[in-house]
Amino acid sequence: MAAVAFVAQFLAMGVTFSIIGNLVGPISREFGVSRASVGVAPGVSILIMGIAGPFVGRFLDRGWARRMMTAGSMLTGIGLILASYSNAMWQLAVVFVFVICVGVAMFGMLPSMSLVTNWFEHRRGLALGIAVAGATVASWVAPALAQWIIDDSDWRNALLYFGIATCLISLPGFGT
Repeated sequence: MAAVAFVAQFLAMGVTFSIIGNLVGPISREFGVSRASVGVAPGVSILIMGIAGPFVGRFLDRGWARRMMTAGSMLTGIGLILASYSNAMWQLAVVFVFVICVGVAMFGMLPSMSLVTNWFEHRRGLALGIAVAGATVASWVAPALAQWIIDDSDWRNALLYFGIATCLISLPGFGT
């Protein structure tokens, strides 16, 4: 379960907070908006995840963690794929807020921490540390990978590849 939570943290933070810095410039240039307009994404992410928290918590209390994590990771992956096809900034914003952020809330921090605390009685602190390390590792790996893809092709392919990877990696790990 600690490995599942590590992967959840890695994917959730890797495809949102960790790569936003790589995307600000290319997206602002393509859509002709200020970098600040694109840069509000992390704050919006935190807000949406906070609003979703009580709803996510209710499903966790019912014992639906793995099902919810699967659905959330698929929603995030599909959202990233949809975002890669955005033709306007408003389309990208809607997909980000209502699909990607909601999906991340469903499989990110809260569900993975709940999974670990419910599974481990002994060495719970170590298991939580392993889970949280996923986000830390993502903050190192994801930006480098995203920049490599952006330099090689463009930001759209970076989102597309991250979306596909999110679906392919998480389905076997979170699947019920």
